Amino acid sequence: MGKRFGLRASITLVASLLGGAAAASPAADQVRATLEAKYPGSPLGTVTESPVPGIFEVVWGKNLVYVEQTGRYFLFGNLYDMVGRADLTSPRRAELTKVAMDTLPMQDAFARVIGKGERKVALFTDPDCPYCQRLEQAFAQVGNVTIYTFLFPLDSLHPNANLVARKIWCAGESERGAAYDAYMARGAQPDNAGQCDNPVARNVELGRRLNIQGTPYLIGMDGSTKPGALAPADLDAWLNASNRVKAAR
Repeated sequence: MGKRFGLRASITLVASLLGGAAAASPAADQVRATLEAKYPGSPLGTVTESPVPGIFEVVWGKNLVYVEQTGRYFLFGNLYDMVGRADLTSPRRAELTKVAMDTLPMQDAFARVIGKGERKVALFTDPDCPYCQRLEQAFAQVGNVTIYTFLFPLDSLHPNANLVARKIWCAGESERGAAYDAYMARGAQPDNAGQCDNPVARNVELGRRLNIQGTPYLIGMDGSTKPGALAPADLDAWLNASNRVKAAR
């Protein structure tokens, strides 16, 4: 992307950085027009001025990038305010990845309740994902959670996961949670052919639309998202924050 721009990008990590991205402006509108002309059909979202003169924040699909006014040089990474000791990119990226829980097709998930089940979370999970298995152990430790479980097999990584996911769903409405738990804990597959009407293909398509690229993937009640397995203490804190409760055990 050019050594000169790389040096310029490094200069952004200085004390002059202030606050987040600014509102749209004539300069940002011009950059947007330039990007539309240079990259037709690209997933271009909002374009705003960043705190760094001459650098613009661009929403590119589900990602944030920084560009200069010609639209030739792109910087993928985080912008920091070294005076305020603040990461300016991560909060903006978190806003972009939010998913309203009430927009999810809950009929394509099954609920599992651990303890009182007061905290709620949606989970996209691959039955053959070792990180998903690790997260299940953390759920068991933290307790007090209702998990709306969307079966989301990653065929490219786990060729058998799609069939297992369909078998879990086909175990029947009252048995899906138990079938999932048994497979994750012991590798015990349900005794069926996985040929019933099931939402697995829809879940895979939904995950693609939400830009979910790996499992496990959590969606909280406040819309916040969290990819990857979490240690029990981190999971407990995140569940509390995403459910806006002080404590839950």
